[in-house]
Amino acid sequence: MEDKLEEIMQWKRREIAPKIRDVPESELARAHALLPKPAPFAAALRRPDGRLAVIAEIKRRSPSAGEIAANASSVDQAVIFQAAGADALSILTDSKSFGGSLED
Repeated sequence: MEDKLEEIMQWKRREIAPKIRDVPESELARAHALLPKPAPFAAALRRPDGRLAVIAEIKRRSPSAGEIAANASSVDQAVIFQAAGADALSILTDSKSFGGSLED
């Protein structure tokens, strides 16, 4: 498993290398102001009732298991997980290994 994780990391470093650029702090501040403000992740994991918090994972495939849900909508899946009681979401956006995208 460790070899697979290292392979994924190496691929991701090569994939993003051409996209890395210096960004002025003012541009980052403008982009940040436009983003929706999610609930704090750590707070979602501190349940007041003491029960175990659940992090639901959205991914279309797995390097170890192969295809899981190739055509799944991340939005639809998030709604289903929320309705089922998930306290937080992990959304895998890597396309090669997990079938995700930045749009997810």
